[in-house]
Amino acid sequence: MRRDGSRIGNLSAGCIDADIALHVQAARAEGGRPQRLRYGSGSPFRDLELPCGGDLEIAVLPDPNPAQIAQACVALSNRSAAPVRFRLDAVTSIRLTVQPKLRFIVFGKGPEARSFVRIAQAADYIVELFTSDTETLYDLPQVTTTLQSSAHWPDDLQLDRFSAVTLFFHDHDHEPPLLAAALRSEARYIGGDGQQARPSPPNGRLGQQWRSSRAVTAPQQPVRADPFNPQPASSGDFGFGRCPRPDAPLMTLAIVLLAAGNSVRFGTEDKLLTPLRGIPLVCHAARALASLPAASHLAVASNPKVAHCLQAVGFRTQMPQTSGGLSHSLRAGIAAAESSGASHCLLALGDMPCLTRADFLRLLALKGTRAAAMRTNGLAMPPALFPRSDFAKLLDLTGDQGARGLIQNLTADRYVALHADHLIDIDVPQDLLRVRQSTPQLGLFGCKAPRGA
Repeated sequence: MRRDGSRIGNLSAGCIDADIALHVQAARAEGGRPQRLRYGSGSPFRDLELPCGGDLEIAVLPDPNPAQIAQACVALSNRSAAPVRFRLDAVTSIRLTVQPKLRFIVFGKGPEARSFVRIAQAADYIVELFTSDTETLYDLPQVTTTLQSSAHWPDDLQLDRFSAVTLFFHDHDHEPPLLAAALRSEARYIGGDGQQARPSPPNGRLGQQWRSSRAVTAPQQPVRADPFNPQPASSGDFGFGRCPRPDAPLMTLAIVLLAAGNSVRFGTEDKLLTPLRGIPLVCHAARALASLPAASHLAVASNPKVAHCLQAVGFRTQMPQTSGGLSHSLRAGIAAAESSGASHCLLALGDMPCLTRADFLRLLALKGTRAAAMRTNGLAMPPALFPRSDFAKLLDLTGDQGARGLIQNLTADRYVALHADHLIDIDVPQDLLRVRQSTPQLGLFGCKAPRGA
């Protein structure tokens, strides 16, 4: 909000913007002290109801640091993510990573391509259209358009990881070379035109090209024709859309689940086999991880019963001796990941049952040349994502030394901030009681747990 009262953007479709503006003006008049506002359930502003029925908590920062804002603007103008930090009071701060606008590169022709361009433009995305059809270009103001003599990937077209490629051709013979170039690029999304989905991976020429590309791993889930349509798509002899590629090329991911602890502090029974919401505790983390696309799902276990549970979920298990301490099982998992040829390893613990698939996907979105990890209340914690260049450091660990030392001093942009309830690890029976009492809303994959669990 500018000093003259003009505003940029909106919250909750604009239904509370005027009230927020009044609070900003009041905060500035009172010396620029940050404020916290709540709308919806539990709000003191009962005359301002949210039509959606939800609730919003808003931090009002009357006078943010202009140097920090300028630095973020420079980063965004260079198509880079901009980490920013705002302090609310002496002990509380907000850390955000602002990403550049998604840039759509649209190839094709006809009403479908035009409609998609208009929708993306209306949603305030960056849109560039490449077509060989003059009618497709008609009346598309404020859209960068290029008329091509034939469908081909322009030599000077370079994409970053905040880009999306969509193809709209009735004649799919135009698409294989474009798809091949898109898969070699850093585009986060790759999409195609289609109708109602079939849940299988792409078949036919384009599907074969998708699977044979060395740039990505085979898709493990149906993908969308465009980010506006929640339904997967199929068209002709293939169907694909949203490509889960936080960076490109996609990593060759090995997931390693460590489940070889002695449970000494928990008591005489193996904590990983303790029932939680109807299944062994270790199965919560295992099932969430098994749902992720990866080249290999590996687990290290010391108890044959735990190993059996993990194998049933789809993990390939190892059972090394546990006398070497925590690092012994960690090294066994990393060695297996290394031998599999993985470019990255997602390292997780079997005694953390409250992490959801969405939590893990947020961590995978930080894939890069540096490690990434979870964090809560300023404390770095597993699970963590390590590039292959860090495998040697992990293999050098000894005794009861875990991987935490490698994730404590990462830069702010390498952390996924989570509520502490998601990062509970079960060490003693009281921890298990805390999970049952304080997070009843969390079940497998974040679904509501059954009554009495």
